[in-house]
Amino acid sequence: MTFLNPLALLGLIAAALPVIIHLLNLRKLKTIEFSTLNFLKELQQSKIRKLKLRQVLLLIIRTLIVIFIVLAFSRPALKGTIPGKVAQHAASTIILIFDDSFSMSAQDENGEYFKQAKDFALSVIDLANVGDEMFFLKLSEAENSEFSPISDKNILKQAIIESKISEVYQPIDNALGIAARLMSSSKNANKEIYLISDFQKSCFDLMSKNKTEIFGSDVKFFLVNIGEKEVPNTSVDSVDIKTKIFEIDKPVVINTDIKNFGNQNLTNLVASLYLNGVRSAQRSIDISSWSGNSVELVAVPKKFGFNTGYIEIESDAVDMDNRRYFSFYVPERISILIVSSKEENSKYIKLALSTNSLFQYREVISEKFFSENLANYDVIVILEFDKMTREKIISIKNFVDAGGGLIIFPDNDSDLRQFNDFITELGLKPADGFLKTAYPSSFTFYKVDFQHPIFSGVFIEDTKEGERTINSPLINLSLKLKPTENETPIITLGTGYPFLFEKRLGEGKILIFSVAANLNWSDFPIKGIFAPLIYRGINYAATSTLQNESKLTGENVQIKLLKKSFVTPRLKLIYPDGNEEIVKTTETEQKEVKSNILHIGKLKSSGIYELRDEKKTFSLISVNTNRLESDLRKISEDDLYEYFSKLGVMKNQLELLNSRTDIKAMILTSRYGAELWKLALIIVLILAFLEMLIALDRKKS
Repeated sequence: MTFLNPLALLGLIAAALPVIIHLLNLRKLKTIEFSTLNFLKELQQSKIRKLKLRQVLLLIIRTLIVIFIVLAFSRPALKGTIPGKVAQHAASTIILIFDDSFSMSAQDENGEYFKQAKDFALSVIDLANVGDEMFFLKLSEAENSEFSPISDKNILKQAIIESKISEVYQPIDNALGIAARLMSSSKNANKEIYLISDFQKSCFDLMSKNKTEIFGSDVKFFLVNIGEKEVPNTSVDSVDIKTKIFEIDKPVVINTDIKNFGNQNLTNLVASLYLNGVRSAQRSIDISSWSGNSVELVAVPKKFGFNTGYIEIESDAVDMDNRRYFSFYVPERISILIVSSKEENSKYIKLALSTNSLFQYREVISEKFFSENLANYDVIVILEFDKMTREKIISIKNFVDAGGGLIIFPDNDSDLRQFNDFITELGLKPADGFLKTAYPSSFTFYKVDFQHPIFSGVFIEDTKEGERTINSPLINLSLKLKPTENETPIITLGTGYPFLFEKRLGEGKILIFSVAANLNWSDFPIKGIFAPLIYRGINYAATSTLQNESKLTGENVQIKLLKKSFVTPRLKLIYPDGNEEIVKTTETEQKEVKSNILHIGKLKSSGIYELRDEKKTFSLISVNTNRLESDLRKISEDDLYEYFSKLGVMKNQLELLNSRTDIKAMILTSRYGAELWKLALIIVLILAFLEMLIALDRKKS
């Protein structure tokens, strides 16, 4: 026997009240001898014995009434059943943790996993009784904070039948945490959790050593393993766009990793690249068992603006991970704002830009900088630091943080203090001074990072020497700049100081040169490397990841946009299926960096999402499934027991089942079959009736 409300047993103290009252009434009476009543003494002795018997009976009955009232409130329960309807059936709290992840779309000889899971869940609901508390917790929704009990079996059955496979990955931990919270508030005799899943090992956090014992010893677990065999699967694991500078009719190199989760080697698996709905490339690859292989595919964009695509492999056990989406932006125009005090300082840069119709620039002095709406530009080139107030620098910082590009050249007319004030506000280390040398000696390039996107496809490798080379400019004056660990040197001088390096700030990029763009510092502006470096540098700085976000299904999506970068704050999100939703924007400020944040929320389906207003598209979001869901290998029994032991669940609390198990007898025998509170109340009524009869008879006597 167990008591479902054991605190009520403290009420048994009240059972002492009838005894106390009885003892208080037993006052010793004074005896007075009266001769005329002597003949009644014999009769008195027999009457007193009867009276004392009634008093004892009343005392016992009243004490028992209190005891059984307390027992009724404490809700005693027994395993098994009691014949008839005297005992109330013990109520149950039933939590169904239902795996609706896309790995459940696999099949075996018994059919689709998801269909088997539904059938088993319905059979559990059939065993529920009136008064039972039921919860339906789908794995894809395990981050929700509120779950309400369902008492109507028909409603719950309909919810199970209408459930669909989700593309959202959630670990088992989240659902079990919610189940523990729900069970902690349950007062029912039976506490049952049914975990219906294919039990992928990747869904269990086996490495954590900090798990807490969140379940009590009264919780019973039924672990329903759907699918008796491990099913092989192949997935597109990742897509990496190697090309970082996008131009019309120029090749875009895309690398993809494909994984084989199976015991058999794969040969001639076809991977296809689709760009804007048209298959642009395909290759056959071989993949060994339980391993992966990378393949490079090339597409050539034929249109400006946003280009969308995906990598796809052949159909297999699970199709939802056979396609992975991507997008990129090919600019038709790159708008540039040049900040310069003199025509002399910027003339070589403007000359380089004029050779390509892709670039459109405007030049201002720093005094007129505030009159410009930075949202109209993709890149800012700074060659003047005089009168560059802190307020102006903060506006530039906001611009870069929201995805803009910034290129910095020292100004021949600005002193070192003004330059350092500017770059330190951007989080860069100040220059230590100048490197100087007199003609004919000079500084030259020592090391060039040809793997950087700026140099991608520009220089042909020397087949004889096996390396690429650049004809270095001769440098007589240079700043002593010191990039940190988080900044990337692109070209390094023989002195060890960088000639050009990159810094990431928020969503944007900053390129810093250590020499001015004029002939007073070096012959760099008249070298053959100058125009390509300016052209590629601006193109690279203009490429923002904000235009082509990449997220996972179920991931919380927030996007930063530059202040005033859209006409109306009412932007709409267009789903892959064509549905639309209005997206709210809020302004946020962190360390003086202001941005408009688009709170999009969780996107639950894979595909390309478009963010736009009435006039234009601002961004594309490529949403793909989580790679962890593609590995269908099951967790072992030993690991499963160890995992649950960390949660406070002992082995005797676990029942390992499969979809074909007949659970009726197993569940009924494991439950507390009867609550005795109704029986206790019946006994109270009987005792109260007896107490009334005996008390009435005593009064008559």
